[in-house]
Amino acid sequence: MLGERIWDSGSLDVSVLCLLWVVLDSEQTQPELLLSGGSDKRVRVWKRKLTEEGLLEGLEMVSMFGVTGGILAFTQNSTSLATASESFPIALWKLSNLTFDWSDFEPYEVLRGHIGGVTCLAFSPDGGQLLSGGKDQALMVWDVSSSPAVLSKSLPHSHKDWITGCVWTPDCVISTSNDGRLCLWDLQAGQCLREISWKNPLTSVCCLGRYVMAGCSEGALHVWNWETSTEICHIAAHKQHIHHCSLLPNTGEAAGK
Repeated sequence: MLGERIWDSGSLDVSVLCLLWVVLDSEQTQPELLLSGGSDKRVRVWKRKLTEEGLLEGLEMVSMFGVTGGILAFTQNSTSLATASESFPIALWKLSNLTFDWSDFEPYEVLRGHIGGVTCLAFSPDGGQLLSGGKDQALMVWDVSSSPAVLSKSLPHSHKDWITGCVWTPDCVISTSNDGRLCLWDLQAGQCLREISWKNPLTSVCCLGRYVMAGCSEGALHVWNWETSTEICHIAAHKQHIHHCSLLPNTGEAAGK
């Protein structure tokens, strides 16, 4: 399937390291804002531009704010945006502030615990907990429903190399790493329940129901049933490193880039 490019960021001379479509209202049928994180330590907020017929015409930048390092990961719950960067702390921002014109507002919370750059983030389904993984090989769980937020669980040395992805399932959390391992964790016990190994670094992970998909450094997508560790399919998707993967709900489709 070929797509038509309808817009690009033009003269923006910055390496874009991560993207996130943001939903500001739970009743929205489509996300309103796109966030881009760059090597220049800036988060840019882009808003949809629509034609009179309601079709997407492009994006316009409506706000920008700075963080303390090159931005590596975004995630959101219903009220907050979490950002992770090459610097060690995780920052929490109010979603309601994102559309303020050119605002250099401050995070309402800074989470300190990692001793290496934080590479991945994931809010729990109820939005009350934040999972993070980093270059320090640690998985951490933060209770963000309390004020101030607190570190509720730390799993140091969860992998033998950088953690590259983390995701929640109904029963456990899953992490991937440059060490080629996909691990399922019982957070309460702090134990690895199951491990799936691959010969090359695993670079990202996503989960939908009982299926988990991981991208790898050789450009392939792997789909497993995480309950049984059975590989469902292996897709030679790209010729080079996959940086991100996602499963599209209710379509049976997958995407990697």
